[in-house]
Amino acid sequence: MTVIPLKYKMKVPTEAPIDMPTRQKVATLGTRANGRIELDNKTDNAETRMKLNAIKERERLEDNGYGDRLQDYQDSMPIFNNDELKTKPFRIDMLFDYNDKNGGGSTLVWCQGNVTELVKEKSKNIWIVKVEWDDNCVNPGEKSITNEELRRKNWNPDEQVEGVWREDLRHLIGNLNIDEIGEKDNESNNSVGSESKESSDNEGSNSTELSSDSGDNTDESDSEK
Repeated sequence: MTVIPLKYKMKVPTEAPIDMPTRQKVATLGTRANGRIELDNKTDNAETRMKLNAIKERERLEDNGYGDRLQDYQDSMPIFNNDELKTKPFRIDMLFDYNDKNGGGSTLVWCQGNVTELVKEKSKNIWIVKVEWDDNCVNPGEKSITNEELRRKNWNPDEQVEGVWREDLRHLIGNLNIDEIGEKDNESNNSVGSESKESSDNEGSNSTELSSDSGDNTDESDSEK
């Protein structure tokens, strides 16, 4: 069943639109004035800052346990099949409890990897799978390939405890991060100064040409007299 038929005709937006107050878009002839440049860039900067503040607030809430985009994005629980896993491994996101060697207690950490094989189906609700973990999830001295027990009840639950698992969908939330927004904000601020300077230079050049033309006209008038 097609839930959103328009997705086949129109591009699905990656983020919600932000309608900021802007001036009317009209055709431009010649060089933009300084005031117009500053107005356009102020609007762009305001939108960038709004996105930046929204992302910071969302991450603050998630750090405090309110909301989880990766949990919300999950589909139905996968059914493992070795024939399918050979051609397309399942990307897993699994939660582990790591003990701090310095005595700082334990920390829950999400680890990502590829499920490459269904080793054993212990029951209808428990599976043993082989996982090849990503390099950044393997500490020195640890095995990069392990067998993990996956339980149906641990699929994408609301409570985050060791052993819960879900599909790794981190690529879906990597479209826009704080660093990228900060870079765009800086680029926008730099463009204000450069465009304003260019506009001022052009205006100064035009003024010089006008003054020169006025002088030439004055000389011609004196000659005629």
